[in-house]
Amino acid sequence: MKRTHHPLRMALGTYLPILLIVLFAIGPYLWTFISSITPETDLYRAEFRFFPEHPTGENYTRLFTKLDFTS
Repeated sequence: MKRTHHPLRMALGTYLPILLIVLFAIGPYLWTFISSITPETDLYRAEFRFFPEHPTGENYTRLFTKLDFTS
């Protein structure tokens, strides 16, 4: 019996593992960025949300105004 190669199945077999590896590698950076734009009060809520309702740059403002990078 002759096997036929399906292009879609071959593409999934090739690109799906690559996509999973890329997501696994980028995941921590994405999580860090999303946490950095989440207000501090929302970080400690019991209710989990992957994306913040009201993203804010408050953490970046505090980073550059409160820390002294020149010393």
